[in-house]
Amino acid sequence: MPLDSRLVHPFENAHERLMWDELKQYLSAAFAADPRKSILLGNFICGRQIDACLIWPRGLAIIELKNYQGQLHSPLNDRWFIGDKPVNAGGALNPLEQVRGARHALGDRLRKPWAEKFPGAPVPNWKYAAGRAVFQHKTTWQDLFDDQTRRWFANSSLDTIAADLFGRQIDTYNLNADQIKFIAETVLSTPPRRIVHKEQQQILDHGIEGITLGHLTLGGVISETHEERTAMDRDLDGPIPAVIREYPLADDEGFLLHLADIRLENGERQIMVCQNYTGSQKWDRLKHGLRLGAYLQGDGRWAARLGLVRPVEGGKWSNREHRSDLAEIDEITGIDVRESLLGLGALNVGTKEEVYGEQNRKKNELCVLFPEDKPEVGLAAYVLTTVLPLMEDAREKEVA
Repeated sequence: MPLDSRLVHPFENAHERLMWDELKQYLSAAFAADPRKSILLGNFICGRQIDACLIWPRGLAIIELKNYQGQLHSPLNDRWFIGDKPVNAGGALNPLEQVRGARHALGDRLRKPWAEKFPGAPVPNWKYAAGRAVFQHKTTWQDLFDDQTRRWFANSSLDTIAADLFGRQIDTYNLNADQIKFIAETVLSTPPRRIVHKEQQQILDHGIEGITLGHLTLGGVISETHEERTAMDRDLDGPIPAVIREYPLADDEGFLLHLADIRLENGERQIMVCQNYTGSQKWDRLKHGLRLGAYLQGDGRWAARLGLVRPVEGGKWSNREHRSDLAEIDEITGIDVRESLLGLGALNVGTKEEVYGEQNRKKNELCVLFPEDKPEVGLAAYVLTTVLPLMEDAREKEVA
């Protein structure tokens, strides 16, 4: 059956248009031999900009087109280079992280609608949708990835991508024509319109560079203020002097919260939402509660509890859970929490007893330990346990 190719938005640059045309030709030739339906989407936004997405009975693949050729150096946790030229990754650390963010964005968009549309059907493993960074012909590289990454991601070139994907069977994918059509329509659907503030419009116009957390990006510090704040320690009365650093958290569709990393003089640290530009008042609760506390554990080391926040009956959000399970947080967010936090510079992830030898009744609570110079670890812990688990519930309440 002929491949159904849809360029959603025209590419701005000539090299992007040429690469799209070549990609379409190679994939069309390969998939014409398959009697079942397949769809190739080009240049669209689903939480973030995506160059191409192939949906076929045996899988789902996110493709980023890279107009480079030569000897590629593509380490797992660092910038990528061809010769001495850095490979652009749309604000992400490298194309692997760029595709990882797109994969999470698609999973977030599909997870709930799929369950509602196909309640009795097996759920595809959105976490292991294939990801490919596709380069020009004559590009060469050495495989520097670990086994877990190789399970879903690889570098490819325009002349090899069709053979690479055509024979690939991805875990739990066995899609019929109706499901393929549904996936395409869902990832292209426009979420409820949000109120656009000045800060939010700047994000929409210029994007945000920083750390990829699912389909969200955490930017660098944008302000530092000195105020007095109330401690989480109930034995302390009255406000305490504090340093407050503010960080934006955004996607490509206008979602924007500002997070605060608050350092109190009593040695306490709090992470919470300080500005809500989403258009949904429900996020305002995170400006007043559900703070994530972090406390010094030795010289320059901080520990923050990984307690999950989740929607509960009655439209409210639960208090932060005392006992959470890493596998459950992974499932809810679509992210390997331990791998993500360690990749950002965490020293350890586990129970309080495992991480720093806690022996009281809280010893089995999960936590992350991170050094003074890695505030992004604490902020990421907040996003993974608080913001991402609440996204679907809050999205339903957004302003139309």
